[in-house]
Amino acid sequence: MDNEKDTIPKLRYKVLREYPFYSTIAFTTDNEINNNIPYPMATNGKKILINTNLIKKLNLTNNDLVFCYLHEIKHILFLHNTLQQKLNLNHFIYCLATDILINELTLKEIQAITLRDKIITKDKFEELENINVEEKTTLEIYDILYNKFKKENKLKNIESLNNTIKEILKNIDSKSESENNNKDNDKSNKGNEKDFSEKLKNVSENEKVKEKINEISEKVNIDKDTIREIVKDMILQNEIEKLSNEEKQQLANEIKEKILQSYVLAKQRGFNTSLYEKLINHLFKKIRDWKKILKEEILNEIKGDWTYSKISDLLQSLHIAGFKEIGNLPSLDNTYSINKLIIAIDSSGSIEDNDYKDFLNEVYSIFKSVNVSNCEVILFDYEVVKTYKLNGNYQKILNDLKKRKGYGGTRLKSVLEYLKNKQTYNTILVVLTDGYFEDNLTKKDFAKFKKVIFVLSKDSTSENIPKSFNIKIIKIR
Repeated sequence: MDNEKDTIPKLRYKVLREYPFYSTIAFTTDNEINNNIPYPMATNGKKILINTNLIKKLNLTNNDLVFCYLHEIKHILFLHNTLQQKLNLNHFIYCLATDILINELTLKEIQAITLRDKIITKDKFEELENINVEEKTTLEIYDILYNKFKKENKLKNIESLNNTIKEILKNIDSKSESENNNKDNDKSNKGNEKDFSEKLKNVSENEKVKEKINEISEKVNIDKDTIREIVKDMILQNEIEKLSNEEKQQLANEIKEKILQSYVLAKQRGFNTSLYEKLINHLFKKIRDWKKILKEEILNEIKGDWTYSKISDLLQSLHIAGFKEIGNLPSLDNTYSINKLIIAIDSSGSIEDNDYKDFLNEVYSIFKSVNVSNCEVILFDYEVVKTYKLNGNYQKILNDLKKRKGYGGTRLKSVLEYLKNKQTYNTILVVLTDGYFEDNLTKKDFAKFKKVIFVLSKDSTSENIPKSFNIKIIKIR
């Protein structure tokens, strides 16, 4: 693509001809040559910026260009997936997880040549090497990386980069806002688009950021190119977070419509849509409230009539188009009774007070949501600290649980030993913990329970939880 003016039309034509699933996004999203950005390409969610000077300087091949273009398009597609998340996640690690997933999916479509060693892929992280990340959600990849950095005591280093970039962007936004106060809306919008390219340049060239990149690359053992790429994504994330809820929802709806149009076009032209279906599953997989999941897991074990609630017309259309797993989803009312429920609450020293409070709130929610006729609450650390039998007055139990006891080590076997001689075959066991208990537990230890639900705190691990058909893991977010 020698002629700068031909770059955008040729990229769009290439996508239309060979990657029709992305064609609607490519032709309805503004593309602009912008030689000020310090990256070959970048997006703010509404526009794709292309630096043709840098492309020539790096001697990128046509494959590299298409790879970069599809990468930025996927960032736009993934926006609606992240817009609705109200999770307190580490920005750097979340952007890293998103880039790994996007790049692994894109490498299935086209192989970058010059950029291959600079692309962020799973093989740069030992914890992901034997994992099929295409089958994982961004959050599942995030959890793996988060636990990696936490174990290595490197979260503080990463957070320092987060804070540095946030502070720089905050100063740029404040300056930009004061400059735009006297401009009309059209000029202000143009100014905001200009601000984005200037942010990319200013942040990348900022001496504090350069210093932090060098420092983190050494301490966290991530190459500098990877960190620079993640910095770009963090700036994009900052742009999205500034939108109002109405703007976010409007953008999400527009993206969903384009995804459906593109899928139909690819299907009509006879393209193999299996990879696109995998991508759509990522995009439409909702991040559900863990409390609702816990309630459903409990209610699923209770016989009763299901009622069905209709979901969006768009997802219904995808169901008709061939996605059989997407359609009418079941819901339950809350009029059922549980014969036997045991709730084990971890009160060991590794449980933060905020996590313990979350645990108690969920116990209260369980009591309010279902009619528990036979329930026992067990407070444990290294040993069983105290037990409670529900006798109708659960408020009294909750008030006593607030006077937290424990703070010792963690041994889940103490709960299993306590229940050893009790009839628990048809019982649901809910364990609220951080997962940092003994690692020699097996599925046989939980075989006598009808279902075991582990509710893990925000900073937790699932490594010590055995895999079994009757064991479910839910993470608090």
